[in-house]
Formats: sequence, structure tokens, C-alpha cells
Amino acid sequence: MASNEFFIIAEGTFAVSIDNTEVARLTCGRSFGEIALLYNCPRTATVKSIDHGLLWVMDRIAFRRILMTDAMRRRQQYVEFLKNVPVLRPLCDYEYTLLADALELQSYNPGDHIMCKGDRAEHFFMVLKGTVLVEKDGESYELREGCHFGDFCLLRGIRRVVDVYAKTQVELATLSANDFFELGAGRVFAST
Repeated sequence: MASNEFFIIAEGTFAVSIDNTEVARLTCGRSFGEIALLYNCPRTATVKSIDHGLLWVMDRIAFRRILMTDAMRRRQQYVEFLKNVPVLRPLCDYEYTLLADALELQSYNPGDHIMCKGDRAEHFFMVLKGTVLVEKDGESYELREGCHFGDFCLLRGIRRVVDVYAKTQVELATLSANDFFELGAGRVFAST
């Protein structure tokens, strides 16, 4: 039987068990029950209060409504961002929406290596927040919000020719090589 509630811990400590073996302990601010709601499947774990506990409970309908509202807000935010990438301006609204739905968000800390010279080109990157540092042959330059990178090697089918690091806390929207070509971005970049 599928479950109908999502739980958020307001107070207390809860033990999570699978097949009578404790696998985790959850405290205030943590949540559980989302997998059964997302996939309409039976619960995969048992959760019991260890001490006095207080839970916030959300039903399936409210949970899905919040997820959908958040997904629509994120989609619109990504579409607006994509429309501000000059090279993508030839796309139509439908293509922007397809690209926005395919984007994945990745976060990096200052100094993190985002892209390594010599790696296979598997993603296209757009800077949503922060600054990245691009290094090639002893020279470097910065890319900020609204900039993109990774298309050069994707379009040519070659390995990466630069190293890219997070200079600040960075949020990137990434698009897989497959989506890059299938959803129209590859066509637009190839014609520029």
C-alpha cells in the first residue's frame, strides 16, 4: 500500500530502520516519507521516535502541489536566464522550455575544479551565480553570471582544452552533451 504523508521533524530524535537494522538517526529539520510519495510505492523504511518527538505532516496533495510550484518557478527562472544568453536568442519559447527542463544545477566552492583540460566533453555550462576562472596555457580570464562555457569542445567532439575553477561560490546550470544537441542548443552554437 502506498503512503500518503510526508513528515518534517520539529522536535526530537527519530531512528530509521530497514529490515530491523538502524541505518540513520534524524533530528529537527530533517524529513522523511518523500520517496513513497514521489514514486507512489510502499514505505522502504521504518521510522520510530527515540524520545519525545513532534512532527509536521503534509498530505500527498499538498506535497505534490509544492513540488510542482517549485518546479514551475525554477523552470521560469531558467527560461529567463537562457533568454539572456546572446547566442541562444534564435531559439523559440518552446525550445527555451525544453532546455530549461533539462538543466541540472551544480554548486561549487571557491577553488573547486569544475572542468579539467584533457577530460571528455560531456556537458555545457552556464554561470548562474558567482565567478569562474578559466585557465589555458598560463593565461586566465573570468566568467560571471550569464556567461557560458564548454560548447567549443562539444561542437568539435574533442577533449577539453582548458581548466575551469570556481573563483567564488558558484552555481552552474549544466546541460548534458546529449541534451545539448537534441534540444537545439548545438544547432544554434554551430551556426555562430
